[in-house]
Amino acid sequence: MLPPTIVGEGPGVRGARSPVQLPSFIFFPMSPITSSPRERIHRLMQAVLLAFTGVALALAYWGVARAPAILARDDNPRLVEAALRIQRGRIYDIHNVLLAETVGEGNRLTRVYPIPSIGPAVGYYSFRHGTSGIEEGLNSTLRGDSTSAWEMNRRQLRHEVQVGRDVRLTLNATWQQQAATLMEPYQGAMVLLALPDAAIRVMVSQPGYDPNLLDQQFAELTADSRAPLLNRVTQGQYQPGMVLQPFFLAAALEQGLLQLSTPAPTLTDSVIVAGQTFACTVPDGIPQNYESALIYACPAPMQRLSMNWSAAALEDILDQFGFTQNPILPLNTDVPFGEPVQNVPLALIGQENLTVTPLQVALALATLTNGGQSLRPQLVSGVQNETGVWQPYLPPTPSSLLPIISAGTARQIMQALPVSRGIIGHDYLVLSGPEGNMNSWYIAAAPLANPRYVLVLVLEGEEDSQVAVAVGQTLLQTILATP
Repeated sequence: MLPPTIVGEGPGVRGARSPVQLPSFIFFPMSPITSSPRERIHRLMQAVLLAFTGVALALAYWGVARAPAILARDDNPRLVEAALRIQRGRIYDIHNVLLAETVGEGNRLTRVYPIPSIGPAVGYYSFRHGTSGIEEGLNSTLRGDSTSAWEMNRRQLRHEVQVGRDVRLTLNATWQQQAATLMEPYQGAMVLLALPDAAIRVMVSQPGYDPNLLDQQFAELTADSRAPLLNRVTQGQYQPGMVLQPFFLAAALEQGLLQLSTPAPTLTDSVIVAGQTFACTVPDGIPQNYESALIYACPAPMQRLSMNWSAAALEDILDQFGFTQNPILPLNTDVPFGEPVQNVPLALIGQENLTVTPLQVALALATLTNGGQSLRPQLVSGVQNETGVWQPYLPPTPSSLLPIISAGTARQIMQALPVSRGIIGHDYLVLSGPEGNMNSWYIAAAPLANPRYVLVLVLEGEEDSQVAVAVGQTLLQTILATP
């Protein structure tokens, strides 16, 4: 590259110099010579405005569009601090006995359960391990979450402590404690419904846990093979055996397939299940009919009904009585249902791949007791609104009474069931599981003249069904003696 040429003094231009000549590839798009101060200030203002616009857009994106996601992050310190300060609402039983409350100040709050044996209906609340039971099902109410965005923003701006709303359950705390004491030596489940609204008065799952000690014992509880954190009433899957007999016979009566007086020549015949032989014992002189089959839980006559029902028909009966549905409650009632029925004769004696929960059995028995009308379980009787006024609890979907069978059919079945100590009840010994374990069941309705309560209990591994009878009748007698 050649250096710029500088022309010296010429004779005609004394003292003048020629301008410097620069290479042609050097280009100034904004020559300071041609830009005025006003134009430079204008361009600077445009750049500043563009930068502020970018900042504003970023703030809008992170502060508005992404705000919910950021707020919901588990590692959000503001969320953690706010959760620690929430004054959760209290939980009461049907008679306003305190079942759960929050005590303490600031972010040193503790959830306290005055009745440690209150059971799985109330559940537990733990900041470390989450919630269960009503603490989970009505978590939003107990936290005091507002449906108004304006109200939530107002609380946040003013840094107000969030106060939850109280909840009243249908449980009877006294009966609950009595039932828990009776069930303590055993492993299993018990549920008591009050009629006619199927309000849950007792819900016991054994072994249980003390919700006051949940944080200290959580690792031990989750490692326990007996599954103490499982709510056996709503999620325990048990083979029902002859527990289903009253409902299958009710369906047969309704369809006109038989009468309770229909002869049952195979009354005491044996059936084989998983290599074991089962039969009923009937005293001499007892009529050989289906009423006797119901009273003495005889399996062979039930298998004869397989000539009348296909697998699909049997599935329909199970569905009508609620054995293929999860009851609607503010609790975790989800259970995985097995494969469709394949072996109808085995299914008719409650074996094959059939499983039920104690709550499903209680609701089906309540249907018979209620003249064939289905009932929906109730666990919450009232909640406080945002102004602190008690309101009746409204289930997520409208409650309905559906006719399952006629009142006459339901009455025939209930009248044929055994009666002891003024209680309509039946006990069953059921083969359960591939290991050949036996469970004892007791289903009952009381009092005899006009049943107001339905009780179902199952004792796991108990081979004497009279033990279940004793537990169930003791609780019912205590309840019936209550003024």
